[in-house]
Amino acid sequence: MYYTLIHFVISQVERANQEKTKLDGVLRGLNDEVLHRDESIAKLNKEKKYINEHMGKASEELNTNTDKLNHLNDIKSKLEKTFDQMEGAVEAEKRAKANIEKERRKMEGDLKMSQEAVGDMERKKREIEQAIMRKDTEMHQMMNKLDDEQSGMNRYILTAEVPKVSLTRTLTLIPYYWFSEKTNYINRSKQQGLGHRSGSKP
Repeated sequence: MYYTLIHFVISQVERANQEKTKLDGVLRGLNDEVLHRDESIAKLNKEKKYINEHMGKASEELNTNTDKLNHLNDIKSKLEKTFDQMEGAVEAEKRAKANIEKERRKMEGDLKMSQEAVGDMERKKREIEQAIMRKDTEMHQMMNKLDDEQSGMNRYILTAEVPKVSLTRTLTLIPYYWFSEKTNYINRSKQQGLGHRSGSKP
């Protein structure tokens, strides 16, 4: 009976040792796994820290780049506004230049017309002066002719044997004859002058 009990106890101890050995193996495996996992966790924490540090830098760079982008957008808007203003100024200057050129051509045309008008007036002035000189010459010749006629008439009256009544009448008619001839000459001169002016009018 003792032998059976001892044998049972021994078998139980061996079995317990086997279980212990098995459990020790499992425990070592678990310890190895825990150690491996601790190493992995440490590595992950290190990587996390590295990533967090780089994410912070990246976030700072992103914020900086965002600020730069906003600043560049502001500059772009100002440049576009300035460009639009300059473009408007250029268009206004083109319109002003076109108006000035149009006014210049108009002034040149007016100047040309004025010069032509002045030329016409000077030509008419010369023609009138020449007409006046011709009329003066004609009048002078007519006056000389009247003087010659009056002198001849006076000589005729003084030398001719005519009745006193005829002599008196002749002396009375001489001033009338001279005045009539002079008046007719002046009227003819005026009519010829008017006709010359109307004929030279463009």
